[in-house]
Amino acid sequence: MAGPIDKTMQVLGSTANARALEVLIAALDIDRTDIQQSAVNALIKRKSSRGQLEIIRRLPRLHEAVRESLESQIDRISGSLRQALLHGDAELRAHGLELVRATENFDLLPALLEMLKDNRAEITDHAAETMRDLTDRLYEHSHGGKGSRRPGRYLRNVAQITHKVLSGFDRALSEYSELSHQQDVVEAVMILGEPDNFAVKKALVQSGGECRQMTGVVLMTGKHSGVMQLVLDYMSKNYPPPKVFEVLTSRDDPEFIAHFLKWFPKRLTPQQQRNFQQVESVAWIDADRPSFESLSPALQPALVEFVSASGLPTDVKLGVQEWVVRHGTREGRLAAANMLGTMDETVVQEIVTNGLDSKDEEIQAWATGQLRSQGVPEALTLLVDRLDSPLPAVRDAAREELQGFDVSTMLEMFENISPEICLRAGQLIRKIDPDCFDKLRLELESPIRGRKIRAARATHLLGMQNELQSSLLPLLDDNDPLIRRTGISALTSVRTPETIEALADLLEDENPRVREEASRALSSLQTAK
Repeated sequence: MAGPIDKTMQVLGSTANARALEVLIAALDIDRTDIQQSAVNALIKRKSSRGQLEIIRRLPRLHEAVRESLESQIDRISGSLRQALLHGDAELRAHGLELVRATENFDLLPALLEMLKDNRAEITDHAAETMRDLTDRLYEHSHGGKGSRRPGRYLRNVAQITHKVLSGFDRALSEYSELSHQQDVVEAVMILGEPDNFAVKKALVQSGGECRQMTGVVLMTGKHSGVMQLVLDYMSKNYPPPKVFEVLTSRDDPEFIAHFLKWFPKRLTPQQQRNFQQVESVAWIDADRPSFESLSPALQPALVEFVSASGLPTDVKLGVQEWVVRHGTREGRLAAANMLGTMDETVVQEIVTNGLDSKDEEIQAWATGQLRSQGVPEALTLLVDRLDSPLPAVRDAAREELQGFDVSTMLEMFENISPEICLRAGQLIRKIDPDCFDKLRLELESPIRGRKIRAARATHLLGMQNELQSSLLPLLDDNDPLIRRTGISALTSVRTPETIEALADLLEDENPRVREEASRALSSLQTAK
């Protein structure tokens, strides 16, 4: 229920008596929240321009709750607020600009642009500052999802508001020569606009020479995300303006490089592919000695992808890829690894080998994962060694590389590696290939002489002779003396009654070399007791 003060103020707000306006204005100066609040509500209700201007004039003296109430009703005094900006004294302008910022009143951006035509710096400087602030806030609304990042603020219809604001900027560009703070105006258009927007087209292509020149300056130097993103958005269009390619090839400031690489797509559209192939030089890539020490490690994969997609000379591309492979992070090296085939094989193997000794665990892991694919000598030996690495990432990389490692693989390569590595490989195969014994058994029983001999030798070197004794013993009865001798070698360390009996029988073999091998094997078994 309204109290006496509220009822009095409601009457004063409704009456046509001119003296009521003076009473309400005087009430604004009373240091009581309830009286100020009732006076503000009544003055807004009267729709009196003078009364509303007096509210704006007293803005700093209003209690916080009264001010919050006023801001929530800002649309009801927009006409008076515009009047304060364009025709008010210094105090009204200052308080009006403060209200515009506090309420994010984008509808009054055209009024700010109108203020930029004034020849008084104290007016244009404050108007430009407010315009920049509102531009940044509208950009945040547009790129931060629904609503505002600011507590209590929620902006609906962001796209429609942005379109309306850009219409105001478009009209202002038609009067470009009359504006102060021209760079701020052009930058606002570049921040809020998209390549197909009418205001952007006017600034970049259709306006007079001074405006186009300023647009070029903004695109070449602007650090705002919206400006830099506009340049990149053009790369998704057919036939970007020449100025866009000039910016891409000339800008070398860290802000632009970081924004560009963070944005660079993992998969380019056909238009993007065609456009980036036209980029034949980049200021921040030294064609003779590419170096990216200052580049964030997280951006190295995008660097590799951009260089690959660009029209840079082949030797420059190779230089960048080699730098990343030599000095980059694991992620960067993985991205560059897809292109290692274009580099000299000796250089690649040297880089991979050096990476194994890196102090960085991730780089060691990357190098471990490249051993086999890059044909590094003794790759298997190096991989097996790294199964015992104290670094988890390196062990994981070695296991992953050895997942396809089975008996079939080992049969192809066991003769080229040391006996020590063969034994370790045999232990590994037991874990990786559960069918390893069955596979070797089939090879030992093969009717083909060469396969049988190779399988027997592999069984011995892999240390699997105990498990495969039953398949090795028949070799001692084979008609081929070489197979019998190979069987003896494989069973030399298998000290079982069956083996000893079979070897003893061979002491009477018709082939002298078989008898010698059998005798040595028995002596070895006797010594091992």
